[in-house]
Amino acid sequence: MRKWLPILPILLALALTALAYGDLPAVVYPAWGRILPVAVPDEPMARAGFALLMPLVALGVWGLLAGIARVRGARDGRLPEHLAAAAIERFEPTWHVVVLGVVTLVALLHVALLAATLGWPDWTVRAVGVALGAGLVLVGNLVPRVRPNWIVGIRTPATLRDPDLWLRAHRYFGALLMVAGLVVIVVALVAVRYTLVALLGGFLVAAVLAHWRATRGGSGAVRALALVAAALLPVRAAAQEIPDPRESAFDVRTTGMTLPGTLTLPAGARPDAVLIVAGSGPTDRNGNGPLVQTDLYRQVARELADSGFASLRYDKRGLGPASLGIDPSSIVVDGYVGDLAAAVDTLLADGRVGRVFLLGHSEGAMLSVLAGNRGVPVAGIILLAGTGRPLREVVHDQLALQVDSATTAAVDSAFAAYLRGETPQDPPAIAAPLLQPQYRRLLAGMAAYDPEREVAALRPPVLLVGGTMDLQTTRKDFDRLRAARPHAPAVLLEGANHVFKTAASMEPAEQVPLYRDASLPVVPGLVPALVGWLRGIP
Repeated sequence: MRKWLPILPILLALALTALAYGDLPAVVYPAWGRILPVAVPDEPMARAGFALLMPLVALGVWGLLAGIARVRGARDGRLPEHLAAAAIERFEPTWHVVVLGVVTLVALLHVALLAATLGWPDWTVRAVGVALGAGLVLVGNLVPRVRPNWIVGIRTPATLRDPDLWLRAHRYFGALLMVAGLVVIVVALVAVRYTLVALLGGFLVAAVLAHWRATRGGSGAVRALALVAAALLPVRAAAQEIPDPRESAFDVRTTGMTLPGTLTLPAGARPDAVLIVAGSGPTDRNGNGPLVQTDLYRQVARELADSGFASLRYDKRGLGPASLGIDPSSIVVDGYVGDLAAAVDTLLADGRVGRVFLLGHSEGAMLSVLAGNRGVPVAGIILLAGTGRPLREVVHDQLALQVDSATTAAVDSAFAAYLRGETPQDPPAIAAPLLQPQYRRLLAGMAAYDPEREVAALRPPVLLVGGTMDLQTTRKDFDRLRAARPHAPAVLLEGANHVFKTAASMEPAEQVPLYRDASLPVVPGLVPALVGWLRGIP
């Protein structure tokens, strides 16, 4: 009977999905960002595929593990007596429970992703995380009961030869898994987006330490640690940067958290400083993220330092360890503006710089304008690829290039209902990325922003900078901002795309690589234009 128990979590996951199936749009954009600490590309899935994928994976895992157990007897002739099928049968009930635990893990992951995607309350996702931690504690209790075998466990030549060593190693492994499970429960309660990281990391650490115990610190442990290091090596390599002695860590203390930043400080007494405000999405202080690798902000900061200007760039809320467990639905435009104001105050209070200017890129341009109109004490504002149209108009214009007029009108209507706090009825599939419940408050704040009116009202000096190859904020945006601020200096850089790398074409397919190559320099005219304007502000 035990061997059939794994079907229960699969059926329960399917039943829960069936109840929620009507709430899923025809095209689903899984909300990985609510259960992972890094952004994952919003790849669309058909509703049926999303509903069935993880349950089918759980079913496949069950079949695979059951198949492994069935073929064990084929090796009996080559195994010592204590490893043969008769010995394995003594822990067969434990094996079935282990299989149940693995299948349940996959089913719980499906439930967590379903809850995150449908915008269910945050406690539902946390509850799944607690269940995952409890499952790891249960597995830790079971591991010491596993007898020597070639299917599962810390299987080294030494442990397979010596049943006593096997038992000691697995008692140690089980205790470590129980501790890891308790850690996962705590992480699920206080930093839910890191639950899966804690689960995987806890299991790996427990396995490596148990392997070390099994080999008594010998070469087997070295190999195990080397494998873990090799697995982490690509992550480290991707994060490498050439150090600059002018750069140092600089924390921004804001409401409810401390945001990490980097201060670039050239030689000289109290140079003027530029606060770099990043664009939209999971873009960090350097201009990089899961979807882009541009190094834009780091490159600008270092070129500014070459010309005698300091700069500060910081990770916005929602990114990095400082934002552990933050609920995406709590991120709003006013919060971003408050963080920007706190960064200015912290920088001015530091005493190592003189005046502070804002350099806002894309969404950061909007935040810089709002901060300037709310009295944040800055000497001037640079709008880098800032939008000149309201959000609804941007959405409408972009869709009009992709779909027919009837679909565009339907999306306009659905988006308006979404911004009012309503649930749109049968919206077009192409609108799914826009209508994620957890981002409603943020998008509503962005939709309320009138760029022409706000830019016209600014008191600090303004510099407008755009690019002729920008696919995201177009020439129409640049011209509208110029009309709103007719006396402001304006620079339109030839060949510059949205991230100010040199582009030869307006074709998206040809521009995508420019967003993913951090080695490409910024367009040659960008920083000289910034420096010339900064030096001209009395």
